[in-house]
Amino acid sequence: MTLYFVVLVPLAVIILLALFFYRVFTRSAAKDRKYLEEVKRLEELKRQGEFRAAKLVSVQPYQASMYAPGLRTVNIRLEIEDSPGKFRTHSCKWMVDDYFASSFQPGQDIQVKVIDEYVFPTSDGAKLLPD
Repeated sequence: MTLYFVVLVPLAVIILLALFFYRVFTRSAAKDRKYLEEVKRLEELKRQGEFRAAKLVSVQPYQASMYAPGLRTVNIRLEIEDSPGKFRTHSCKWMVDDYFASSFQPGQDIQVKVIDEYVFPTSDGAKLLPD
């Protein structure tokens, strides 16, 4: 009887741990898949956007990426030129490569692509983050 107990209890623990980790990893994979689909959708929108002139009002680094240490989330406030002489302020969250971070300074004029409420960076070192 104790032999069955010694064998079956660790086996049950191993099976329960395997089920737990399987569930955790499938949830994580589903979240990653959803994130990648959103990134793909944003790339399609970026292709359809129109170029506009913008001025950086403020740039606030938010956090470093867990997956890519060279990337940083940045909250950006822009003044976008809707028509000649008319500007509107827009806030967005971009992922910026640390190598290109110096090119995102307040007061600097940049070019962006705009479609609906989305504002996309045109530089290679930055991209719009999904919400």
